[in-house]
Amino acid sequence: MSQFDLPLEALREYRPERIEPADFDRFWRESIEEARRQRTPTTLQPVVSHLRTIEPVDVTFSGFAGQPIKAWLLLPRQRSEPLPMVVQFLGYGGGRGSPFSRWRRRRSARPPAPPSSTCRSCATSVARSR
Repeated sequence: MSQFDLPLEALREYRPERIEPADFDRFWRESIEEARRQRTPTTLQPVVSHLRTIEPVDVTFSGFAGQPIKAWLLLPRQRSEPLPMVVQFLGYGGGRGSPFSRWRRRRSARPPAPPSSTCRSCATSVARSR
């Protein structure tokens, strides 16, 4: 469980000192507008697999400056309603690898936890591809 320096009520009221450059709002407004102009449609491509319980989908979406971000969407094959989702960012130079590699190495259906999170089991791995 997380520990904090202040009690919950004090955290709710806490307002840190903020030192922002004069063009802070303009910078972010222009950055977001630029990202929207460079955005490409998200693609979802089914992946052929022999897994009986998992349906892998190859996902590509736009990142900073229109750079493609690759992800694996791992769905249960048997589903009848919308599902909750957990996103796992691998980061730190790690690529997404194969949608099957994590299970092969671990011999279980539990992907590794992200390096900077307390998430212990994730149905969806999202990572920047190399």
